[in-house]
Amino acid sequence: MRAIRLGLVVVSLLALATRFFTFEATFKDDPTVSLVLRPMPSLENERLLDDSSQLTGALVLAEDENAFWGSGLYSWIVSVGWWLLPLLLMAAWAVPYMRRTTS
Repeated sequence: MRAIRLGLVVVSLLALATRFFTFEATFKDDPTVSLVLRPMPSLENERLLDDSSQLTGALVLAEDENAFWGSGLYSWIVSVGWWLLPLLLMAAWAVPYMRRTTS
């Protein structure tokens, strides 16, 4: 159980960092989709760009036409996973304590 809780801590922190420090960038005239690491946290997950000069100060992590590898997982993390995984973590920490108090 301890390993499950530790794994949930790591995965939850990664999901939160992914949500706040990355976004999908798409150029107006190009089907290329980029996963970009931003220097400051934000809740924005998709950005339509005019040109690459708007990416100053950001690091492109993945780039591909139509969709990058893992884009479905990324979409799930930034829409649902960033709040669901920490809730599961809280439940994993609370269940053993609830069992002790009821028995």
